Amino acid sequence: MGPKKPGSPAQSVGKRLKRKYSRKSPDNTYRVKRALRMIESDRVSIRKAAEQFGVSYGYLYRRLSGEANVDSRNGPRPIFSDEDGAAMARWLKEMSARGMGLKPGEFLDFVQKVVKEVNKSTPFKDDRSGYDWYNA
Repeated sequence: MGPKKPGSPAQSVGKRLKRKYSRKSPDNTYRVKRALRMIESDRVSIRKAAEQFGVSYGYLYRRLSGEANVDSRNGPRPIFSDEDGAAMARWLKEMSARGMGLKPGEFLDFVQKVVKEVNKSTPFKDDRSGYDWYNA
């Protein structure tokens, strides 16, 4: 027998699959707000702030001119409100503290059940969210 490979077969398949999109860094809004503060205090130009914070010139210009909201994001609207998301996070933490933590698949089953009970429209296939949604 050869050396044993770590991980499950699903993990090895997952590593071979490529993502269809690239994730933006989670601190993008923070960087944009810092850049806008520097521009508004007349310390730097829009172009210099864009270079310094790694954001495009047009992106900063649209937010500075008021054409786009600073907190606006591309993509579909969130399925759950911030309060709903926070409630689910609290529930998960409470279940974990009681020694009854859920596996990701079990949590996704729970979310699917909630979506069907509330009759919420979602972009998910069969109203079931995926692992990318879970990780985000």
